[in-house]
Amino acid sequence: MSAWAVMEPYFAGTVDGLIARSHEAESKRLGSENLFDIAKAGNVLALLLDRQSLMPGRIDPTSAEIMTNEEDQAYDLFEDLSLTVLAKGG
Repeated sequence: MSAWAVMEPYFAGTVDGLIARSHEAESKRLGSENLFDIAKAGNVLALLLDRQSLMPGRIDPTSAEIMTNEEDQAYDLFEDLSLTVLAKGG
């Protein structure tokens, strides 16, 4: 039996639980799917991202403003969001 076969049910349950908590938090105005809100708050419990998704852009470290530029593929907004959340204990 592979390691993934053992871990997949746990992982799927964890992700499903995080999604349910996210929807509950949104219904109480304590959560958001809006990237601008997430960038401003930074202190989120969990950030769920599709590992294959990319969004060109950066977060200004001073103002937390999102700067997007479709032509500049050098920076990934999701990477900046991930680093911001991890730095704040999410």
